Amino acid sequence: MTFDGLEPFFERSAAEGYESVPVIRHGQPTRRAMVVSLAGCALALGFGPSVQAAEKLVPPSPRTQDRWLKVKLAVEIQGELKLQTEGQKPTRTPLEVTSQQVYLERVPAPSSAFQHLASIRNYDQAKADFQVGNANYQSQLDPARQLVAVQVVDGQTTLFSPLSPFTRGELDLLEIPCNTAILPNLLPSKPISPGEEWSASDLTWAQLLGLETVQQNQVKLKLDRWEGVVAMIQAAGTLQGSAGGVSTDIEVKAKLQYDRNLGQITWIALGLAEDRAIGHAEPGFKVNIRVRAALEPVKEPGPLADRLISELPLDVTQAGTLVSFLAERSSLRLLLDRRWRVVANRPNNVVLRYVDQGDLVAQCNLSRLPSLMDGKQLPLEELQEDIRLSLGGSFQQFTEATQNEEDGRRVLRVVAVGVASELPIQWIYHHVSDAEGRRFVAVFTIESELVERFAEADRVMVGGVEISDPDPKPAADPKPKEIAAAPATAAARPSSPTKTSSR
Repeated sequence: MTFDGLEPFFERSAAEGYESVPVIRHGQPTRRAMVVSLAGCALALGFGPSVQAAEKLVPPSPRTQDRWLKVKLAVEIQGELKLQTEGQKPTRTPLEVTSQQVYLERVPAPSSAFQHLASIRNYDQAKADFQVGNANYQSQLDPARQLVAVQVVDGQTTLFSPLSPFTRGELDLLEIPCNTAILPNLLPSKPISPGEEWSASDLTWAQLLGLETVQQNQVKLKLDRWEGVVAMIQAAGTLQGSAGGVSTDIEVKAKLQYDRNLGQITWIALGLAEDRAIGHAEPGFKVNIRVRAALEPVKEPGPLADRLISELPLDVTQAGTLVSFLAERSSLRLLLDRRWRVVANRPNNVVLRYVDQGDLVAQCNLSRLPSLMDGKQLPLEELQEDIRLSLGGSFQQFTEATQNEEDGRRVLRVVAVGVASELPIQWIYHHVSDAEGRRFVAVFTIESELVERFAEADRVMVGGVEISDPDPKPAADPKPKEIAAAPATAAARPSSPTKTSSR
């Protein structure tokens, strides 16, 4: 994919600028330009460093204090989604997205108490408008989660709120391909003269664009020119990498402004032409992404002051990175590991897939069942018999059958093994009922070879399911109806994105 008339976008971006970030232009007598002119006179009279030395782009000195930035960011996406239903040919749907974000960002120094984080943000605004085919909808960040921590470890970026779990929509809204905390890593590691080129590392591009890996990096950055104390930097080239375990090809074009006095990138216009393959639980896409960001240093820490955040849980934990999901039509509320993705939300039934490092490890069919009559309970033996009948010829044997009381709920857990489509499969069934007789069943399908990797993630997932509303029509018969869907053998097949994904 190539850019279509991207140069006007950069020119328009630079011309518009931001009121808080001056954009230096020849012939414009801005206050900063006048200061630069006076500084140039001083240099000509022999005061200060030589002009030749000033022309080099020198890496900024290591910071000894935290830095606060006001960030204004706009995103435009145009292109198409690539969708595929199993057994059918891929289809393509037009996609258009516009997003705006405004936040205060605290970038910790190496000696800071928050040095384990790439940044801490407080969002004044984060919203997006989506048009997918003929459907339109909006997404925005709940003010209850406006405080966001950003951690980058081994190239992997994790956003979480210490206040409460994100929804999947909120997480997708914030994970845009321009991590402003990573922008300084684009600067060269040695002095650069105008016209010279350098390369940023694979790790930097992965962190900046939210990729898992970068296999090929042919992006070059160049110091184009100086405009006073502002270095005008360009970037162009291609990347090949992976995200969500699937391959992606990206053409990169960018313009940046670096203020030598501030020691800070103050503006970037980033253009990406990305072609991403279809994943096991997410669509692929072929889009043009345009990002504009202005970064203005501020002195007041505001809501990110130590006294306001020092007592918050700002360490990444499994509980802290859960995402919430409300299946309104079945009155089920879920707290999920981020590896779970909802792929279908039907009345009384939710289908989820557990994708780990691009591999489809398991599928879960979660169903709300009619409530039990007062005092009634489903015997464990009857559940096993229903499972045996449901699996039919695929069933071989039960390897586990337990009954426990957990947090005031009665949990039946049955593990069965068998063969489906010539694959050895393990099925894990959870039948959960509470004191009011409300209940649900979760059926997990895993290929036997992946059971160890799944590591009893079923228990964690089921523990995060809550029933939000009562069932108005109790069932006289306590036996669950249609307790298991047909064996989801597709969910148990090992992943090979480079072979199975369709562009």
